[in-house]
Amino acid sequence: MYQAVGKKNGVCPSTVGTISEMVVAVELMKSGWSVFKSLSPASAFDLIAFKNGEMKKIEVKTGYRVGGNIQKPRHSHNFHDHFAVVVNGSEINYTPEFNP
Repeated sequence: MYQAVGKKNGVCPSTVGTISEMVVAVELMKSGWSVFKSLSPASAFDLIAFKNGEMKKIEVKTGYRVGGNIQKPRHSHNFHDHFAVVVNGSEINYTPEFNP
């Protein structure tokens, strides 16, 4: 997918972040969730997902695999229900665990 994107090949970090948000949104929609994206870059979370009367607030970050370990940014607040880290453009890791 987009595992090689970054400043060195001309894709700005905010675009990489938006791509990760879309990866999570598509996966949620494939699982039957209705997904809404925040319009403000300063929002407390990136996505809201609804399914069967349940609502999830999701913060999305892009991570990278270095060796066997996932390198991910720290999340600085707990306004979200789940923290999703997208690795190599397709692998999604949720904290706490979430199986959409």
